Amino acid sequence: MIWNRNWVTFLDSLLQLNILGRTHNGISKLKYMRSILIDTRSHESVKLVKADGQTCIEAQIYSLQDVTRCGGVSLQGIKFDDISQFPRSTITMKREFIAHKPIGSFGVKTGIYVFLQIVAENCLDRHVDVIELVDDHNEQTFGNLLETVAKELTTFSLDHKYTAIENVVDGSTIKHCDVLMGNNLLSGKKVQQLAHKQFIISIEKSDTTIINLPYIEVSAMETPIGRLVLARLPTPEGAPEHNFFVSIPKDVALELFLERTMHNLLPMQRLILIDDAAPSGELVALIRKWRSEQETNNLNLIIMNNQMEIDCNLHEQLRKNLAVNMYKNGCWGSEYYIPLNDNDMICQQVRLGSTVPGDLEALTWMEISEPISSKNVKVMFGHRELLT
Repeated sequence: MIWNRNWVTFLDSLLQLNILGRTHNGISKLKYMRSILIDTRSHESVKLVKADGQTCIEAQIYSLQDVTRCGGVSLQGIKFDDISQFPRSTITMKREFIAHKPIGSFGVKTGIYVFLQIVAENCLDRHVDVIELVDDHNEQTFGNLLETVAKELTTFSLDHKYTAIENVVDGSTIKHCDVLMGNNLLSGKKVQQLAHKQFIISIEKSDTTIINLPYIEVSAMETPIGRLVLARLPTPEGAPEHNFFVSIPKDVALELFLERTMHNLLPMQRLILIDDAAPSGELVALIRKWRSEQETNNLNLIIMNNQMEIDCNLHEQLRKNLAVNMYKNGCWGSEYYIPLNDNDMICQQVRLGSTVPGDLEALTWMEISEPISSKNVKVMFGHRELLT
């Protein structure tokens, strides 16, 4: 056992040594220990050995006597609770840039993946309430698909309900939902009258021209069963709004920088943050947090990986009021998780990031598109935990 004069890690190592000797292939949790004896004088006089440059003390486990000894420490009667492991389905996804209006045909599943991530990114919390509007002559188009998405996309939670469209007589039925889903919703007068702040996901089988409708088309994809559209109603016209553009400096405390910048804005100014790198989970979480705290906190993040073109239609993108928008290779979009096809190559380089700063439950692996720099330092990571 490594002895670095730290009793906590030393005792924890002895517990782990007992766990490693068990046949249980899973998690073992310390239940109780009959006794623990520490003789500091004996411990100081024990023979130290060198192993891999570390100062170590030889340990012995006597299974028949149920005793573990190392230096001046003796542990007796250690008992564990074996926690069964539940089988987990393998979920394989990739994260890449997806244009909001891509060229070519996409599967409905991919489109729903992207659209729901856009909605979640613009919700006040990490929960998305979905109401699917159906009629008596129409099967529930998205039901099974949404159940799959809820299991595979862990960056937000999802609640899905059905409602017959003829039963929606006023806005109270859909008032608290985040997104309405269904077929040919954009051309329906009822949805136009009742929808307010909700996003709308609709499969348009007819040649619906959204230019003539009171919606902003956030994203659209051609699918085998029709044109899949994500739209929303524009914010009601109010006092003129002035945009204030600020580039995000490098090596700064993001939350403090954001707070100071927002406090210096005039009441009717909207903050547009400009960055040249893919948004980190920390930055996206800070923007979502700030937007949710007050309705007056109006800010957006614009990512430009290259020089923005004059005809990039920035004004139209700002009307969408998306939390994050990325301009890349002449297209507006952002980075999203989508299902990995059998022919896709699994990436070799990933990084561990958090979608919510300070929340260990929000840790997720993210693909690194750039090659690892030779300046980076290789590290070895180990974890031990003293269970009480």
